[in-house]
Amino acid sequence: MKTDPTQPLNLTTITVAAILAVIIFWLLWIGKALLLPILISTISVLILQKATHSLANLPGIGALPDWAIRLILLLLFILAILVFGLITINTAREIAADLPKYEQNIETLISSLLALIGREGSIDLAGVYKRTIGQIELSSLIGPVLASLASLGGTLVLVVIYASFMMAEQGSFQRKISHIFQNPEKAENTRRILDTINTQVSDYLSVKSLINAILAAISFGILWLMDIEYALFWALTIGVLNYIPYVGSMLGVIFPVAFSIVQFGSIPTTLITGALLIAAQMWVGNALEPRMIGRKLNMSPFVVLVALSLFSALWGIAGAILAIPITSIMAVVLGAFPSTRFLAILLAEDIHSEGASGET
Repeated sequence: MKTDPTQPLNLTTITVAAILAVIIFWLLWIGKALLLPILISTISVLILQKATHSLANLPGIGALPDWAIRLILLLLFILAILVFGLITINTAREIAADLPKYEQNIETLISSLLALIGREGSIDLAGVYKRTIGQIELSSLIGPVLASLASLGGTLVLVVIYASFMMAEQGSFQRKISHIFQNPEKAENTRRILDTINTQVSDYLSVKSLINAILAAISFGILWLMDIEYALFWALTIGVLNYIPYVGSMLGVIFPVAFSIVQFGSIPTTLITGALLIAAQMWVGNALEPRMIGRKLNMSPFVVLVALSLFSALWGIAGAILAIPITSIMAVVLGAFPSTRFLAILLAEDIHSEGASGET
């Protein structure tokens, strides 16, 4: 079916769509605690499903039944979540315990910089601290941080539970659609939409996850060679933040580079660390990723930036990571219906693609 994208838009349709969008984003805002774990679980299951199909084609592993492959991947997913949570908690605890050592390194660095410009003498960081940060009530800052860590732990537990049940019921999902829609045409149309979402989102995220794993491994090697403490945590952080387009790679480099300053108190070491990490990011972003992601998601760069801003405001870092998959799902659903296809065209970069034009 083809639809003329140049036909005039009905003012009532646009108004209703705008009102519906406001209501949806308001529901996303107030339903964060409920919706965020479900969305993370759903997208994780899409990646696991893609991995299941890929492993099924391998010799040896392909001989196993699908349920066994799904179970193995689910257990590995749960293990990865647990390991990441433990590494994050232990790193935060150890950094807090080593704060006096890092304070001394900063004092030494400042003294060295002052000596270079002819200002000899040590810096009383304790006095500076009392006159600045010491005026802040730390309990008011620590409370929200602890609450955020508790919330993160609860979210990860829910993600594991939801993903487990979704993987277990995956085989019966197609039968449920057939029973929900008695009309075979509607059932087939729904399956087609879900298959398109599954193909676009799972293919993109699966390859992106592999790219991020490669980047994390390279970053870990660099940080280990530079003797940066908590190298595994920083490498995992770089890999996770690389899911965020445009700004994620920059944020991933800033954190370990800034930490290298407080660890060593050495400008040359920090510059070398930053240069190596930036070189790794540039190679992955400009050479590896374009080769591995042959068919990118059909979204306008402006739409990507708006989606990042919007979902970051709604859900923070998690929203920034989920912004692209969620917007891609929205584009597929909007493009499947004539009344909303104009919205899919507005989201698209290439209006002649299948998802934007509505061709089937």
